[in-house]
Amino acid sequence: MKQQDIIQGLKAFKKITPSDEFSARSKRYLLTLPRKSATFDVPDIVSRPLGNVAVALFSRRGMQLAWFAIAIVLVISGTYVATRELSPLFLPGLSHSKITAEAEAVNDTIQIELGRINYFQQASQESEDALTHVTQNTPDHLNKSILNREASSMQNAQSSPIEINQEINSLLEYINE
Repeated sequence: MKQQDIIQGLKAFKKITPSDEFSARSKRYLLTLPRKSATFDVPDIVSRPLGNVAVALFSRRGMQLAWFAIAIVLVISGTYVATRELSPLFLPGLSHSKITAEAEAVNDTIQIELGRINYFQQASQESEDALTHVTQNTPDHLNKSILNREASSMQNAQSSPIEINQEINSLLEYINE
């Protein structure tokens, strides 16, 4: 047989149609059959409550979805572990204890600086007071009459060192109380 003969035979088979009686009888037969949910034979596992889930999981699409879900879970859990365990190694600034310690160190530095500012402010105020006192028109520390009066009062006192020590001790006791 040649290729041309085969093609003519196939064209002849293409023109074959069923008779009207056969078509009507087949249609009636198919309509009387009970309906099934699937067009292929389904094993007994589908008739059980979880049967549809089993068929869905073991189909190609179901397996793809399962592997995708597993991959997503692995990525999320891997990211969590990496940020929790490895980030202090690569990003030391993310450690809560180190951030707290650094904040306390900064706070201590600020307190030291504030103390130094207060000291310098007090020293500046004392210097300003001394300069104001020295630059007045009538400085008391250079007034001759005051200096002479102080010198004469010291000569008239003529106290012994023991008396002076007792006076100093009594003043110190008074101050300590």
